[in-house]
Amino acid sequence: MAMGKSVRTMLALAAASGAEVITHDISSAFLWSELDDDMEVYMQLPKLLSEGGVDAPGEYDNCGAGKGHGKCARLRRAIYGLPQSGRLFMQALNKFFYSLNDGADSKCRATVSDRCVYRFEWKGHRLDACCHVDDIISTPSSPEIKEEFERRLRAYFGEDRITGGEPASYVLGMRIDRDRAKKTLTISQGGFVRQLLEKFGIEESRKAKVQPLTAGIRLKAYEGKASEKDKLWYMQAVGNFQWLAITTRPDVAFAAGLLGRHTANPSPEAMVEVIHVLEYLAGTVDLGITYHGRDEVLGMNKNKLIASVDSDLGGCGTSQKSTSGFVVMLNGGAISWKARRQSTMKAADLCGMELLLLRDLLGEFGWRQGCVRVMEDNAGCVQVAHGQRDSPKTQHFRRCQLSVEEMCNQGKMWLDDVPGEEN
Repeated sequence: MAMGKSVRTMLALAAASGAEVITHDISSAFLWSELDDDMEVYMQLPKLLSEGGVDAPGEYDNCGAGKGHGKCARLRRAIYGLPQSGRLFMQALNKFFYSLNDGADSKCRATVSDRCVYRFEWKGHRLDACCHVDDIISTPSSPEIKEEFERRLRAYFGEDRITGGEPASYVLGMRIDRDRAKKTLTISQGGFVRQLLEKFGIEESRKAKVQPLTAGIRLKAYEGKASEKDKLWYMQAVGNFQWLAITTRPDVAFAAGLLGRHTANPSPEAMVEVIHVLEYLAGTVDLGITYHGRDEVLGMNKNKLIASVDSDLGGCGTSQKSTSGFVVMLNGGAISWKARRQSTMKAADLCGMELLLLRDLLGEFGWRQGCVRVMEDNAGCVQVAHGQRDSPKTQHFRRCQLSVEEMCNQGKMWLDDVPGEEN
């Protein structure tokens, strides 16, 4: 399935171009895939079914366990629950997209950056599509290619198996709000946040926190032993935070990562911070990511990547390691971000690897990127990255330094020293 950053990239480009966001769903998708001849998979027959037809009520085939007729059936098509079903359906979906290559005026290919993202070109029109299991999210450049794509999709999979085809208000659990006058597209998860608050007994009217975590918090490993009930409560909360953090809420990414380090044995202080995050979410229920399309807002940065990187200093209370973070912006909104504890990889190197992928992806979408600006508030880091400073004190991350320096020398990215309040 397509990566979340690929879906957000496509939505950011749609905000700039004004393209509609269309969704199609393939019903009973896994049942479409045929098993290979050399793949032998058997199953016991369903209840009330045998080779002779419908059995008497109450009979059940237990594959020779002493009940029913004791026979199995060999599968010819994939079913839900079969480990191979996802891979086989992806192969079937690939065959459909490559079947669109049927003439000089009709071309389709998968992107190299993400094999579940496709570009379909037909008679001068184009359509970008992201596939997430049985959901296809597309941004057609015109009504003509939208209708052509939908016609071919229904012809291939069957008229009764395809639903959707209208402008999407929800995509993969994300709500989409568009303001055509202002040329904005906003994604959010307000419904999910409200369900989360209700589950944990937090009211929206409760006094909200202004930041996800207590300022300067340093959680240490708990020397006591948390109860199983507390562990379950804690893991459920943090799991929900992590889903928000990788989808539409980069503002809770650091909190989710920090609290996630203590799921095995959460301390009372960590559990208090979980309540803190919930109270913060209660005050920011409908907060999301907004992508812009107006030239007055974007200026020269329309369809161009901009990144920011930063890290704390020994912020982990247990290991004393620092935590690196980056965010990559496109058309005024975040498309990729991460906050994680450092090993030997530094923030600029972590961000650089992400930029290489996103540069290639945007290039395949038709928007080739020049040198990407990466904002950094550490002047020493900027000098080291550009090869202007060397020291024996940097030998422990020399390999990471060289990779960033190489990307800067090749013109793929450049680090810009900015004030801390702007980063």
